[in-house]
Amino acid sequence: MPIYKFSLTLRNALAQSIIDACDAGSGACKLNFRSRSVGTWAGGRTYAVGDSVYANGKNYDCTTAGTSAGTAPTWPTSGTVTDGTAVWTEGGDAGADTLLGTLTASDPSATKTNGIITFAAITQDAAADASGKARRVVVTDSDDVTVMELDVTHEAGTGAVKINTVTIFAGGPIQMNSFTITMGGA
Repeated sequence: MPIYKFSLTLRNALAQSIIDACDAGSGACKLNFRSRSVGTWAGGRTYAVGDSVYANGKNYDCTTAGTSAGTAPTWPTSGTVTDGTAVWTEGGDAGADTLLGTLTASDPSATKTNGIITFAAITQDAAADASGKARRVVVTDSDDVTVMELDVTHEAGTGAVKINTVTIFAGGPIQMNSFTITMGGA
């Protein structure tokens, strides 16, 4: 995994740019939990159980932690595939990319300190729109312009967003107690 170290001035400028993009539009920024993975496969990468990649129109979930091979495996239409020491399990057709639910940030959304973005209160989605496995969060401004996409895993995974369960049920709650983003080197 690469290491990035930016100066404090640059970290703060990057953080402020992200905050400004989140706060663009006429209202609060949104965190849209979606079913399709943002992850793409990479050779020689260490994957944790719960990590997810998107290939050939499907999601594949890492079910045995390990390091991927130098070349991509032949992705199965169902079942599992061994990839170096990692094992992937086909996790469903990702073509639909279902919106599972939306959380709403405060307006303004966040503050920055020493290159760390700390989001203010985030309102839970008390009744998720659909059932499925959350694999990414698409952060948008209030006018639904995409600011960034972040991968989602359970707490033991390596995702940018970690939640206690990635399984979302229609009508059930989706909640985040805190949300921070650390710029490289902070």
